[in-house]
This record gives sequence, structure tokens and C-alpha cells, in this order.
Amino acid sequence: MYVHWEPHHVDHIAEHNVEQQEAEYVALHAQPPYPELVGDGKRAVWGQTKAGRLLQVIFVYRSVETIDLEDVPPHWRLELGAMDEVICIIHARELNAAEKRRLRRRRGRP
Repeated sequence: MYVHWEPHHVDHIAEHNVEQQEAEYVALHAQPPYPELVGDGKRAVWGQTKAGRLLQVIFVYRSVETIDLEDVPPHWRLELGAMDEVICIIHARELNAAEKRRLRRRRGRP
């Protein structure tokens, strides 16, 4: 799945000290019960980065037709032709202590 980034969303997650690669990893490796619909077409994922950080990532699905191909790296352009939707991450932040405990309990860990 292709993750499309809009510049203001990149800036927004940077304000929360989250890197694009971290947010993408969490969104693309969601484990049930995630992604979870949270309203207005937004989906939330709580998950772990490769480095072990626990993040909340909020994204929406967008139609491929709405993406300007000039903004897409050349190696993705051909693959996008076979897709109907892409992920657009709009928010990401580290989970707070209570959320981390809740996530660990959901996963059956202390």
C-alpha cells in the first residue's frame, strides 16, 4: 500500500517528534483490532515502531485519482495504477503512559 504525504501533515507529525518512516511502519503493520474507525473516515492505529516506540497514527484512505502523480516517486507510479486507494497519514504521536498500559493489556502483556 502506498502512503501519500501532504507537506502540512509531515510538519504536523514532526511537531510530535515522529518521523514519517515511523508513522508509515505503524500504519502498514496494524494488528487487530486496528485500524479502528474513529469517525469522519479517519482510522486509528496504535502500534510499535521498529525501534520499539509506541505510537498512535491517524490516517484516511484517499482515491488514487486524487493524488498528483508529480508528487509520487517514479518507482511507485506504475504500482499506483493497480490500486484504488492510498493511505494519507494526517496525525501521529507517541502514546501516553496510560495508553501504553492499555495497549500492552490488549496484547496480553503486563
